[in-house]
Amino acid sequence: MNRYGRINRATYFLCLAILTVIWGLASVYKVRIPGEILVALVAIPRLHDIGKSAWWAGGALLLEVAVVFIALPFAISAKQPQIVSIAGGLLVVALWGVMILLGCIRGNDGVNKYGAAPPRGVSFKTYRMTKSAAEAEAEAF
Repeated sequence: MNRYGRINRATYFLCLAILTVIWGLASVYKVRIPGEILVALVAIPRLHDIGKSAWWAGGALLLEVAVVFIALPFAISAKQPQIVSIAGGLLVVALWGVMILLGCIRGNDGVNKYGAAPPRGVSFKTYRMTKSAAEAEAEAF
């Protein structure tokens, strides 16, 4: 059984907007929030809605770590530590583009292995696989 369920595009974009406002306010008040984890928590049910595994979100987090470790030797050899910040910033911009693209992809119709299709509009209820949905899927085949 799936833990995160599925959310539709409208809910996903609303959650991204809320997270962006919270993250912006936190940065104004110099509060450090682990934005990567918060964004991953929103991206996982969205990935499930399009039939993809949550490991895709984990891969994005690992990519961020890899970029920093790849940029670090260049920053040390050039004696310019801002190279790491620039590389990390470019990756963040690219990942935000991917997050927006993720919200534009239409979800799977009907039941998939992550749960029932969420209804249209904004709904904060995630739609997980239930026994009745699993039975309905088994009967469909």
